[in-house]
Amino acid sequence: MSGLTFFTTNPLVVLNLRQTDGATNLLANPRIRVKNRDKAKIHIGEKVPVITTTSTANVGVSSSVSYLDTGLKLDVEPNIYLDDEVAIKVQLEVSNIIEQLNVSGTIAYRLGTRNTATTLRLRDGETQVLAGLISDEDRRAANKVPGLAELPLLGRLFSSNLDERKKTDIVLLITPRVVRSLARREGTAAEFPAGTDANPGAPPMLLRPTAARSVSLAPGAGAAPAAPTASAAAAAPGRSVSLLWAAPSQAIAGREFAVNVGLPPGAEARTARLEIAYDPKVLQAIGGTPIGEGRVALDVQGPVAAGASAAPSELRFRVLATAPTSTQLRIEGAGAIDFGGGPVSVIAPGAHTVNVVAQ
Repeated sequence: MSGLTFFTTNPLVVLNLRQTDGATNLLANPRIRVKNRDKAKIHIGEKVPVITTTSTANVGVSSSVSYLDTGLKLDVEPNIYLDDEVAIKVQLEVSNIIEQLNVSGTIAYRLGTRNTATTLRLRDGETQVLAGLISDEDRRAANKVPGLAELPLLGRLFSSNLDERKKTDIVLLITPRVVRSLARREGTAAEFPAGTDANPGAPPMLLRPTAARSVSLAPGAGAAPAAPTASAAAAAPGRSVSLLWAAPSQAIAGREFAVNVGLPPGAEARTARLEIAYDPKVLQAIGGTPIGEGRVALDVQGPVAAGASAAPSELRFRVLATAPTSTQLRIEGAGAIDFGGGPVSVIAPGAHTVNVVAQ
């Protein structure tokens, strides 16, 4: 037995203790100048080569290289307004290589991407923050010896664990600054002489404000004050006079119209107080003295002197109705006027109908 040697080998023990911590803060401050309504592009990252192999019969194998952009790509298109505000169309894309693949001898890449598109409107020098493009990855992997790795406490000696966590956040701050813009001219400086071929250099044509007008009337809708009758003109104490009444027969919904009431010759330097009734659901009185719902008082003046024209009093109404309808105006409670030689009665016309038409 002297030719035999007995031995035992020492067990191979491998201890793998490793912990890696890393933190990266990437700060870029690109500045770019672009003309109004033109596009600008910013790319911060890498160009990854991608090799493509093409095999052709009776020709052979050819290869071509193309480049893939990864990293941060920003496209902006500004639109500048006269009040130094800037509307910006923003397209942001962030991509990175996750894995490199080998497919039949051709290298390919698996990419992760995050993108957003929006339109902002900012003042000159105002800063807007775009954030929320957060990526959070948590990976855990383990290589274990079957059975032994499951032992409490000692199981860690028979396994290799790999814990990997990646968290990224992208924050974009955009601050537009207008380098040069158009200056808004004053209204007076924007005026210029205008004329015609026959009269060049004529004063400029301007639109000036005018006094308030009554509502538009249909042809023939306006009623002119009737000429005083002989009996009215020769009115004397103890007699009566008829009111001069002018009111449209049509009015447009939502607008205003005017009613003119006056005293004829023969009532010089005299005043009569009238009460006019209307439908408050259809019309609204503007002026006069309200004396109740749907009633308004109006003082009517006579001519200043004999032979002078009457000076009618105006009362305006606003049409409240929105749909076509018909309503009436009535003069009630016409008071008597005193000529010194006795009272003179005031004869009021009957009810006047106003047709409301759509606008």
